[in-house]
Amino acid sequence: MRPFDRLDRVVETCLLGLIIVPPFLFGAVPLWAQSALEVTALVAAGVWLLKNLRRSKFRYFRSPLHLPLFLFLLLILFQSFPMPNSLLRTLSPMTHELYSQPSVVAATYGGSPPPTLVPVERSGSSLSPQLRPLTLSAPSTRLALYRIRAYLLIFIVVTQWVRDSRQVKRLVFAVVAGGGALASFGLLQAFTWNEKIYWVREVPLGAVPFGPYVNQNHYSGYLVMAIALTLGALVAERGRGMPWRKSPFWLTCLVLLMGAALVMSGSFGGVLSLAAALLGFGLCLQRGWSLKRWLTLGIILALAAPFLWGTVFPASFPFGGEEFRGRVWQATHTMIGQFPTWGTGLGSFNEVFPAYRTSNIGLTFEHAHNDYLELLAEGGAIGFLLVAAFWIIFLGSSMRSLRYLPGGWRRGMIAGGSAACIGILVFSLFDFNMQIPANALLLTIIVGLIHATSSIAPRKNRRDRM
Repeated sequence: MRPFDRLDRVVETCLLGLIIVPPFLFGAVPLWAQSALEVTALVAAGVWLLKNLRRSKFRYFRSPLHLPLFLFLLLILFQSFPMPNSLLRTLSPMTHELYSQPSVVAATYGGSPPPTLVPVERSGSSLSPQLRPLTLSAPSTRLALYRIRAYLLIFIVVTQWVRDSRQVKRLVFAVVAGGGALASFGLLQAFTWNEKIYWVREVPLGAVPFGPYVNQNHYSGYLVMAIALTLGALVAERGRGMPWRKSPFWLTCLVLLMGAALVMSGSFGGVLSLAAALLGFGLCLQRGWSLKRWLTLGIILALAAPFLWGTVFPASFPFGGEEFRGRVWQATHTMIGQFPTWGTGLGSFNEVFPAYRTSNIGLTFEHAHNDYLELLAEGGAIGFLLVAAFWIIFLGSSMRSLRYLPGGWRRGMIAGGSAACIGILVFSLFDFNMQIPANALLLTIIVGLIHATSSIAPRKNRRDRM
C-alpha cells in the first residue's frame, strides 16, 4: 500500500470512530470523552495535513462555509483575550461593572440567586486587575474553545478529504450502522432496565436516561439525524448508484428499528423533530415550488411555530405543561439584554444563569433548553449572526444543488443530510442537543459530507459509482 493510501486509511479510521463511538460514551459529555474526541480530531487533521504536504502541490478546496466558522472561532478567542479596562468598558459595560466588584472569585451559586454576578476566573490567575476578558467564566470558555476547534477541524477534514463517491458511501454506512447499533442497545437496555446505564452506572438525580445517554431527548436527537440520512441512502439506492441496491430491505429495517427506539425513548421532542425531518426530506425531493411543496413547508413551520413564539415571547409560551421552559427563556432574555453584543462567553451559561433565575424556577439549569437563546446569551449578537450566516449559506447551497441535480445517489444523499439538519434545527428550539458533543459532532460530519457531496462531479464510469 502506498504511503498516501495508508494516510487516507488513518483519516478514514478517525472519522469512522468519531461517528460510531462518541454516542456510546454517554454522548461524549464527560470531560475524558471530550478529550478523546478532541485528540482524535487533531490526529485526523494532522494526518490530512501531512498527506497534503507530501504532495507536489498543496490542495485546499475553498468553501464559503469556512469563513463564518473561522470567524466564530476567533470570536471565542477574543472573548478569552485579556484587554484593558477602558476597552472592556466600551465593548461590554455590564462585564466591566462586574469586574469592578471588590472580590473576583470562583462562585458556586446555591438555591437562591446572589445579589450581583461574580465573574468566574481561573483559580490562581495572575492577570493584572487592569486586564480582563469579555467572558465571565474563563475555564468554561476555554473548554468550549477546544470543542469548537475540534468541530472545525473535522469539518475541514471532511470537506477536503471526501473527493469521490466511495468515501461518501463509507461515512454514510458508518452513520447508518452506528444509528442501528445505538437503537438496538437502547431497546435492549429498556427491556432489561435496572435503573442504571450500562446496567452498572448510576443515573444522576432528576435524569431521564435512555440508551447510553443521560437524557432521552439527546438520544432521540442523534437518531433523528441517523434516520434522515438512512432515508437519503434509500433514495440514493433508487438512483442505481449505491452498493446497497440489492439490499433496500435492510435499510428499511434499520429505519424502522431506529424509529421504534426513538418512540420507546418517550421523547416528545424527538418525535416532533423526526416529523419535521421527514417533511423536510419530502420537501428536498420535490422539484419546483408547487402547491404540494408550499404545503409541506407550511406544515414544518406550523410544527416549529409554538417554539419560535416562545423563543421570542417567552412570557406567553403556549404549552402549559412546559411552563418551566418559558420561565427559563424569559430569564435568559434578561441575561441577553445585559450582554447584547459580545455575550457572557461561550460555555458560561451554567455559571451566569443562576443570578437571573427567579423564584418560580425551582430547578437548577445548566442550559437554556433552547440552543438559539443560549447562543445569544453566550456569544451575543455577533456570535448568533455568524452561526446564522453559516446555516443560510449551507442550506442555500444544498437547495441549489437539489434544484439542478438530476435523479441519482447525490440527490438522495443531499436530501437526507439536509433533512437531518432541518430536524435538529427544529429540535434546538426547545432543547440543547448542540451542547452534547456526540450530537454536535455528527451534525458537523453530516454538513461536511453533504457539502462535499454537492461538489463531486458526476462520473460516467460505472465502476466509480457507489
